[in-house]
Amino acid sequence: MMRKNQRSRPIRKRGPNNRADRNSPLKRPDSKHVKKNPVFNRNFSEKLFDLPAEFGHHAFRILSIDGGGARGMIPAVILKEIENRSGMHSSELFDRICGTSTGAILSCGLAAPKSAGKPRPRFSAEEIVEIYRTLGEEIFSRGSFNETVLEPMEELLDRKVSWIATHAQKALDTVTNAWERLNSPLQNVYKLAYVLHDYLGDLKMEDALTELFVYAYDLGSRTPEVIGSQESSIPGTRDYKDFRMYQAATASSAAAPFFAPYTIYKDPLDPLKLPNLPPGINAYPEVGGSGDHYQLVDGGNGGLGNPALFATIEETADSLNQDKIVLSLGTGHFSEPVSPDAKKWGFVQWLGEGGELLKSIFDGEADVTDMALRHLLEKNATYFRWQPSIPKSLAFLDEGSRQDMDALEDVAQTFIAEHDEEIDMMVELLTRPKFIRKPIAS
Repeated sequence: MMRKNQRSRPIRKRGPNNRADRNSPLKRPDSKHVKKNPVFNRNFSEKLFDLPAEFGHHAFRILSIDGGGARGMIPAVILKEIENRSGMHSSELFDRICGTSTGAILSCGLAAPKSAGKPRPRFSAEEIVEIYRTLGEEIFSRGSFNETVLEPMEELLDRKVSWIATHAQKALDTVTNAWERLNSPLQNVYKLAYVLHDYLGDLKMEDALTELFVYAYDLGSRTPEVIGSQESSIPGTRDYKDFRMYQAATASSAAAPFFAPYTIYKDPLDPLKLPNLPPGINAYPEVGGSGDHYQLVDGGNGGLGNPALFATIEETADSLNQDKIVLSLGTGHFSEPVSPDAKKWGFVQWLGEGGELLKSIFDGEADVTDMALRHLLEKNATYFRWQPSIPKSLAFLDEGSRQDMDALEDVAQTFIAEHDEEIDMMVELLTRPKFIRKPIAS
């Protein structure tokens, strides 16, 4: 949909780069504010500062959010900052919002209306940040893979034989528990569905305030699956607009082996409520349904952990033949090199040691998508990638304690402080007149 109305609220004034004169070209800030990696700069905003004054007035704006489990706190905090500076909601700033896994949860939360047919947003980014503070502990209540398998086994292997001999039962319990955890899903996918239903209710994908696409992987056809507010233009995908948002977010977040696959039904049993159980007993039974149904897992299991490529090549009636502005938000990459001891590692060490195997797979896939888009979109200068660095201590996707979430928020706040002027420039670009959405009704 083309934007004709002026924004309803002025953006925050933050110095000379955030000017009232929006017909001037964006100026490059002092070089100290542009952070560069000598090998590969994962924060790709440099062209943002050299865009001509006329750029963006008729562009189609896309937000893409990576997967990353509890690390979804990072893009949530960055979007909160963008909303605060612009005085606008994300569904007003972006014509299309896309995400995988935790990015799908964020995308659905940002695109969800108060109720079907009502143009008011259900959650602001600030409210989603507060939800994320407790969401990790709620979803990952069985403990993380690191806490329940790797750490106990590493501690046992470090023991001397004499200790194991005198504590045989404790050693056996440790091995038995680890084996049981390794032979079943680590977390309850139906609990995830119940929790997301609490927030998103029975809203359908087609109820979204803006174009909405989330990504999963179909175990039946062994192909990526695009679940959208309208039928996707990507070949081989199905029409999911009548499916529920909470179902889409659950399917996109059902990362193997953390969760079992999730069966998404066109007509799920309704209403979705917990059975009457004695206090203190938490049971989350499988919820059936009727009509078309598919067994799906996290889009990251199918190579869509960074969905920016699919988000960009998607064509709808509103985006066809238009220039595009793409803001791709990551959930953190690891700047520390892999240990030189890796040449001696086996399966256990690659799974342990801070999850180096998973980090290499997911970081590598995200970077490949990033590199491809930089090359494909270089001439248009419309693609921007923001990917903060995170420490090894935040490696695992299923650790969501309050302490972990506070640490992830600190990562995002550090990124914001180091890229202050870039964020101002992005807000100025997104709020340029003639292409912004009509203000959401209050």
